[in-house]
Parts: sequence; C-alpha cells; structure tokens
Amino acid sequence: MKKYKFTDYTKNMYLNKKSRFWSYFNLLRISKAKKLLKKYNSFKKVIEFGSYDLFFITQIKDIIKSKKNSAFYFTDLYDEELLSIAKHNLSLIKKESPLINFRIIASSGEKINENLKENFDSVFIFETLEHVQDEEKTIVNINNLLNKGGYVFVGAPVEFGLFFFLKELGRLLILGKTNHSAKEMFFASIGKMKKVKRVIGSHKGYDYRNTIKLFEKESLKLVEKIYYPSKLTPYGVILVFKK
Repeated sequence: MKKYKFTDYTKNMYLNKKSRFWSYFNLLRISKAKKLLKKYNSFKKVIEFGSYDLFFITQIKDIIKSKKNSAFYFTDLYDEELLSIAKHNLSLIKKESPLINFRIIASSGEKINENLKENFDSVFIFETLEHVQDEEKTIVNINNLLNKGGYVFVGAPVEFGLFFFLKELGRLLILGKTNHSAKEMFFASIGKMKKVKRVIGSHKGYDYRNTIKLFEKESLKLVEKIYYPSKLTPYGVILVFKK
C-alpha cells in the first residue's frame, strides 16, 4: 500500500521524534484548526494557500471524505520536486475522498488572480502570510476569491511576548545565534514590534495584529481568535474572518 510522502521541512515541523516539543505545538495548531473548520466551514468549495506537500489535508481527511459535490484547490509556489510530492499525496487523497474535485495550482498568493478565475466559500492559509512578499496584495486577492458570507481561516505565529522571548533565548543558548539584536528581543518581548526590523518572507518582525488590520481593511470581520497553547503564553494564533 502506498504511503504519503512528506518533505524534510514537514517532517521536522510535525513528525520530529528528536524534538517532540516543537512538533507538539505545531500539531496542536492543526487540532485547534480542525475544531474551527467543523464549526464554520461547509467544505463546498475550498482553496488552501501555502498547501506545500498537502500535509494539512492529510490531517483533516476524516472530516472531508464524506463531502459530496465539493471542490478543494491547493496553491503554492511549486517547483518540480515539490509538485511531484504534492501530486503523489493527492493521488492517495483522491482514493480516500472520491466524491471531491481536487486541483493543484502553482502560483503565489500575489498572482493567484492571474491564474484562477473562480470563487470559493472558504480559504485556508496556515503559517503562510508571514512568508509572502506582499501580504496586503495577497489578502486583497484572497478577498476577491471569496464568496459573500465565506470564511478565511488563518494560522499565524506570535513573534512577540513571553513565549517568543523563551524561544529566542533557547536558540541563543543551544544554537549560539538568533536573528534578533538584544534590543529587538527586548522590544518584541513587550510587544513593541515597530522597534523590530521586518525581514520580508521570514518570521522576523511579523505581527499578526497587522494581519488582522489588513483583513479588516478589506471589510472582512474577525469572528474568532484562538491562541495556542494558551492566551498567556501563545506560540501561535488561529484567526477566522467572515466576508
């Protein structure tokens, strides 16, 4: 029987036996997200941004396999190797969920409207917005793809506060390096992100609070916000917006 194939990045993030600590928090995000999907999502027509090797869909297959006449699209900046892995995994997913129409589209979030002229009831974008080159344009494009009354599910890291400080301190002590200066670590620890240099395409300087403002600028309403593992010590946050 064929098995799913995952990249080293996915294995390190979610299936890391040597560092179960971080894998726990990343899998916790998926667990929290599943609860929100069950609450808000109809799964009529879905597009996932940053779908990568399709790991996320393999984790929610139990709640989509019975959906009839549904469509599920995946999009990412696929190179030949990553596309091959995604197609392999999709071939297995299709066998498990034969009633759903699946499609993979190679595109950035900034150019998705040039490659896709359809609308969706739900958009998934987990751990992706912090990596895009133009967050505002990506969110504008997401809004253009979304049907009235549709939902956007966003997963994002929390790059400030106590958990951030402990994470960066651990990197400094264990790896001997951090990409934040001492001043940046201090200001990020107290939530003053304007004092932290933003490095586009990376986690550094990313602030999910700005992401919320960009979605609200597009008249999408924030209907739910969940922190994990807790609100006091957040490693990440899941946001649900409604159009």
